[in-house]
Amino acid sequence: MSGDSPEDIKKNIKTYWAVGGILFFFTVVTVAVSTLSLPAAMAILVGLTIASIKGGFVSLIFMHLNHEKKVIYQVLALTAVLFIALLALPVLSSKDQAGRDVAPAAEAVCAEGHEHCFGPGSHGAADDGAEHADVEAHEESSEEAH
Repeated sequence: MSGDSPEDIKKNIKTYWAVGGILFFFTVVTVAVSTLSLPAAMAILVGLTIASIKGGFVSLIFMHLNHEKKVIYQVLALTAVLFIALLALPVLSSKDQAGRDVAPAAEAVCAEGHEHCFGPGSHGAADDGAEHADVEAHEESSEEAH
């Protein structure tokens, strides 16, 4: 086996230590960035970028993908493209063709008198007012009787 000579092993060990140092460095950078007050979108972008760099080093060096054939890279690229498309699908499908939201607004649903909007046993805002008027009328008649 040509890759098992003492020189090759020493070279690989140096590579592993260097990549380990790089991974440690990016871990420190991740912790340092987390202490900054970045907007949520920017924090996610920075975090994913650092994680992608670290994942690339791990897969190329420790998983030995840097020695693989061209077809492996093509399959990985196709997987990445399909993954991004899969993540984008809900965003792209949340609008209908006219550019309006597909889901009805909560106010429109609640205006129809669904129970989950006003609590159990209630049948809409108009009923709440009627019940309140009934209670006031009952209280007034009780006061007059005493």
